[in-house]
Amino acid sequence: SNSMALKEMANQVGRYSEGNEYTPLMAAAKNEHLHVVQLGIEQCEVDPNIANSNGLNALHYAAEFNRTNTETIKVLLINMSLDSINKKTSLGDTPLDMAYWHNDSRIRGKIIALIRSKGGKANYHSKCGRFVGAGNGDL
Repeated sequence: SNSMALKEMANQVGRYSEGNEYTPLMAAAKNEHLHVVQLGIEQCEVDPNIANSNGLNALHYAAEFNRTNTETIKVLLINMSLDSINKKTSLGDTPLDMAYWHNDSRIRGKIIALIRSKGGKANYHSKCGRFVGAGNGDL
Protein backbone atom coordinates (compact mmCIF):
# COMPACT_ATOMS: atom_id res chain seq x y z
CA SER A 1 0.00 0.00 0.00
CA ASN A 2 1.02 3.62 -0.42
CA SER A 3 0.91 4.33 3.30
CA MET A 4 3.31 1.46 4.00
CA ALA A 5 5.73 2.76 1.40
CA LEU A 6 5.48 6.24 2.93
CA LYS A 7 6.09 4.86 6.42
CA GLU A 8 9.15 2.92 5.28
CA MET A 9 10.51 5.94 3.45
CA ALA A 10 9.83 8.27 6.37
CA ASN A 11 11.63 6.02 8.84
CA GLN A 12 14.77 5.67 6.77
CA VAL A 13 17.89 7.48 7.85
CA GLY A 14 19.25 9.66 5.06
CA ARG A 15 22.51 11.57 4.95
CA TYR A 16 22.88 15.31 4.52
CA SER A 17 25.84 16.84 2.71
CA GLU A 18 27.75 17.66 5.89
CA GLY A 19 27.69 13.99 6.84
CA ASN A 20 25.12 14.15 9.62
CA GLU A 21 22.40 11.55 9.40
CA TYR A 22 18.80 12.68 9.67
CA THR A 23 15.50 10.97 9.27
CA PRO A 24 12.91 13.28 7.65
CA LEU A 25 11.36 13.58 11.12
CA MET A 26 14.66 14.75 12.62
CA ALA A 27 15.02 17.38 9.90
CA ALA A 28 11.43 18.54 10.43
CA ALA A 29 11.90 18.68 14.22
CA LYS A 30 15.18 20.58 13.87
CA ASN A 31 13.52 23.17 11.64
CA GLU A 32 10.36 23.51 13.76
CA HIS A 33 8.07 22.15 11.06
CA LEU A 34 5.34 21.37 13.59
CA HIS A 35 2.74 20.13 11.12
CA VAL A 36 5.19 17.84 9.33
CA VAL A 37 6.14 16.33 12.70
CA GLN A 38 2.48 15.95 13.74
CA LEU A 39 1.46 14.46 10.40
CA GLY A 40 4.40 12.08 10.35
CA ILE A 41 3.77 10.72 13.84
CA GLU A 42 -0.03 10.75 13.86
CA GLN A 43 -0.86 9.83 10.25
CA CYS A 44 2.21 8.08 8.83
CA GLU A 45 3.35 6.05 11.85
CA VAL A 46 6.78 7.64 11.80
CA ASP A 47 8.71 6.47 14.87
CA PRO A 48 10.04 9.48 16.84
CA ASN A 49 12.23 7.16 18.96
CA ILE A 50 14.60 6.36 16.08
CA ALA A 51 18.16 7.61 16.59
CA ASN A 52 20.98 7.97 14.09
CA SER A 53 24.39 6.27 14.37
CA ASN A 54 25.61 9.04 16.70
CA GLY A 55 22.68 8.41 19.02
CA LEU A 56 20.79 11.61 18.21
CA ASN A 57 17.01 11.48 17.91
CA ALA A 58 14.44 14.09 16.84
CA LEU A 59 14.26 15.53 20.37
CA HIS A 60 18.02 16.15 20.48
CA TYR A 61 17.68 18.26 17.33
CA ALA A 62 14.54 20.07 18.49
CA ALA A 63 16.02 20.85 21.93
CA GLU A 64 19.14 22.29 20.31
CA PHE A 65 17.67 24.20 17.38
CA ASN A 66 14.08 25.24 18.13
CA ARG A 67 13.92 29.01 18.63
CA THR A 68 10.35 30.28 18.27
CA ASN A 69 7.98 27.99 20.20
CA THR A 70 7.79 24.71 22.10
CA GLU A 71 4.94 23.09 20.13
CA THR A 72 7.15 20.73 18.12
CA ILE A 73 8.90 19.57 21.30
CA LYS A 74 5.51 18.99 22.98
CA VAL A 75 4.41 16.68 20.15
CA LEU A 76 7.67 14.73 20.33
CA LEU A 77 7.53 14.37 24.12
CA ILE A 78 3.95 13.05 24.06
CA ASN A 79 4.92 10.39 21.52
CA MET A 80 8.37 9.34 22.75
CA SER A 81 9.38 6.77 25.35
CA LEU A 82 11.16 7.94 28.50
CA ASP A 83 14.26 6.04 27.32
CA SER A 84 14.27 8.11 24.13
CA ILE A 85 13.63 11.37 26.01
CA ASN A 86 16.78 10.57 28.01
CA LYS A 87 18.77 8.95 25.19
CA LYS A 88 22.48 9.66 25.31
CA THR A 89 24.40 10.42 22.13
CA SER A 90 27.78 8.81 21.52
CA LEU A 91 29.21 11.84 23.39
CA GLY A 92 26.85 11.30 26.33
CA ASP A 93 24.43 14.16 25.67
CA THR A 94 20.73 13.76 26.40
CA PRO A 95 18.24 16.07 24.64
CA LEU A 96 18.17 18.17 27.82
CA ASP A 97 21.97 18.54 27.69
CA MET A 98 21.62 19.80 24.09
CA ALA A 99 19.24 22.52 25.26
CA TYR A 100 21.66 23.54 28.03
CA TRP A 101 24.74 23.50 25.78
CA HIS A 102 23.44 25.03 22.58
CA ASN A 103 20.04 26.70 22.82
CA ASP A 104 20.49 30.41 23.48
CA SER A 105 16.98 31.45 22.46
CA ARG A 106 14.40 33.26 24.60
CA ILE A 107 12.42 29.98 24.91
CA ARG A 108 15.38 27.98 26.26
CA GLY A 109 13.96 28.00 29.80
CA LYS A 110 10.56 26.84 28.56
CA ILE A 111 12.16 24.00 26.56
CA ILE A 112 14.16 22.87 29.60
CA ALA A 113 11.13 23.00 31.91
CA LEU A 114 9.01 21.12 29.37
CA ILE A 115 11.54 18.31 28.88
CA ARG A 116 12.00 18.04 32.65
CA SER A 117 8.21 17.90 33.16
CA LYS A 118 8.15 14.72 31.02
CA GLY A 119 10.94 13.05 33.00
CA GLY A 120 13.84 14.44 31.00
CA LYS A 121 17.19 14.40 32.72
CA ALA A 122 20.68 15.64 31.92
CA ASN A 123 23.95 13.72 31.97
CA TYR A 124 26.29 16.74 32.14
CA HIS A 125 24.14 19.25 34.04
CA SER A 126 22.60 19.49 37.50
CA LYS A 127 18.93 20.25 38.12
CA CYS A 128 19.73 23.96 38.27
CA GLY A 129 21.49 23.75 34.92
CA ARG A 130 25.06 23.94 36.16
CA PHE A 131 27.69 21.97 34.19
CA VAL A 132 28.89 19.14 36.41
CA GLY A 133 30.64 16.76 33.98
CA ALA A 134 29.65 13.43 32.50
CA GLY A 135 27.88 11.08 34.84
CA ASN A 136 27.42 13.76 37.50
CA GLY A 137 24.19 15.17 36.14
CA ASP A 138 20.77 14.15 37.37
CA LEU A 139 20.47 11.07 35.13
